[in-house]
Amino acid sequence: MKTLYERSAPQKIGTRLRPLTVPSVKFPDVFRRKTPIDLPRVSEPEFIAYYAECARVTTGIVDLFPLGSCTMKHNPKQNLRYQLLAGFADIHPLMPEKTVQGALELEFRLLDMLMALSGLEAGTLQPPAGASSEFGACLMIKKYFHEHGEPERRKILMPDVAHGTNPASAAMAGFNTVSLRTNNGDIDLGELNKALDRTVACFMITYPSTLGIPESHLEKIVEAVHAVGAFVYMDGANMNALVGRWRPGDHGVDLMHMNFHKTFATPHGGGGPGAGFIGCTKLFAPYLPTPIVVEQGDGYALDYDRPHSVGKLHGYYGNFGIDVQAYAYLRTNGSDIHLVADTTNANARYAKKLFSDMGFTIIGEERAMHEFVLDLKPILDATEVTLEDFSKRILDFNFHAPTMGFPVPTGLLVEIPESATLESVQELAQVFKTIRDECYAKPTTVRTAPHNTPVGRIDNAHGDRELLAWSRTP
Repeated sequence: MKTLYERSAPQKIGTRLRPLTVPSVKFPDVFRRKTPIDLPRVSEPEFIAYYAECARVTTGIVDLFPLGSCTMKHNPKQNLRYQLLAGFADIHPLMPEKTVQGALELEFRLLDMLMALSGLEAGTLQPPAGASSEFGACLMIKKYFHEHGEPERRKILMPDVAHGTNPASAAMAGFNTVSLRTNNGDIDLGELNKALDRTVACFMITYPSTLGIPESHLEKIVEAVHAVGAFVYMDGANMNALVGRWRPGDHGVDLMHMNFHKTFATPHGGGGPGAGFIGCTKLFAPYLPTPIVVEQGDGYALDYDRPHSVGKLHGYYGNFGIDVQAYAYLRTNGSDIHLVADTTNANARYAKKLFSDMGFTIIGEERAMHEFVLDLKPILDATEVTLEDFSKRILDFNFHAPTMGFPVPTGLLVEIPESATLESVQELAQVFKTIRDECYAKPTTVRTAPHNTPVGRIDNAHGDRELLAWSRTP
């Protein structure tokens, strides 16, 4: 497949610009490029054909996309249509508040729904993603202790199976992170109690964990953390297993976030745009990012008068278009939103049963909820195949590989969203069985995979070290 640069030729024309109908503006030389942009020159048919071919050879969410801890559920196209309504698509964040009352009302209503689902009392939609939400919450905790004369609280505790963004967010906010050992998904309470003192600001927990397992001792953890004056932050990345059935605020969680691209069916593609929700108790409400949408008279307004706020996390008010899609998803499901959690957990239980009956090792099999880890260590130890080999071979069967090597070095993290069909789950299990058999009978086939994809085995190290050339190369 040729790239656009390889198809490019000087004589080709892709578009013809209309004559100017307004006066031209000469920009100062300091702002002008010294050399032309080296863009490919192709015709419109070539351009369309190229991207059509890119779409054909790109893995998309056709049915089951078992990427663990990512919740690759179906994104209903109707929700995108709502985002494109003129009253939403054609507005600008600098327009007067009285001209965007519909958008402000949607933000207010969406936040109200999320507080109801989380059991928390205040929140914001400003973060552009889940990790940004974590960072914002860490800043809120930091400012709280600074204003209350406890700047020595510089530690955030978290389990050893925490999402990678958790320690990164804490470190960016100026905290030191302490990793606590887990056993079969549960925190070692003895280790937790040893770590808890007046230098701890927060305990950060993903619930259910990245193993898909709910913490057995959550109430004891919350009690112990609160006893030393610290707070509990919940990474809500796995709320798809709980939404509508379990509210973090009812169980002592002080702050949390939810990822719209995971729980509320907004797109994952291209790394963004995304959106996140920070929820908190009234204690932390003054520290939320500014502004906050509030009711004012018979309409809505943006409240900037927040002297204790940590400031802004994102330009303007967040990624509003993504909020529209999340709002549509919640309105569509309505009071049946709990069926999302029920179905994703049922799908995962069915998948676990299939894999277990085929002889695969599942970590925490009885307790795992919406996702689970297949530990391939017995297969890898008995053959010359690596975890990457096994994962690459999955691509030959038109499935995206699950999350590889996290949180277990020899494991594949499999998540079955509620939109998956039973037939696709059966097919996935059969593919894994086929590859396992190949590991013993035809290991070379697995070690040299993939064979049926447009691009073969990619050199990961080379890709990391040699950046793409954004100009024509010889």
